[in-house]
Amino acid sequence: MAERDDRNTWTDARLDDLAQRVDTGFNELRADMRAQGAEINQRITAQGAEINQRFTAQDEKMDRMFESMHRDMISMHRTMLIGTGTILASTVGAVVVSNVLLG
Repeated sequence: MAERDDRNTWTDARLDDLAQRVDTGFNELRADMRAQGAEINQRITAQGAEINQRFTAQDEKMDRMFESMHRDMISMHRTMLIGTGTILASTVGAVVVSNVLLG
């Protein structure tokens, strides 16, 4: 029973030792958390740069696609205008010829 009482008795020295161990443990934990936080920040920064690079590449690709579509639309518009002009000219010519021959 005497041994058990010694272990249950907290002396100032034992309390100081416990406090020192707790402080040391928390200091180590803080240092580990700071290191992990720095590592996480580096990873996030690297991933952000990679994402920005991918979006930049995609933006350039999309710009080229839109430029190509724009050229195609202009070409189609030009073709439609020429076709409409040809139909209009043919219609006017047919009306004039029919008036001259019949008229």
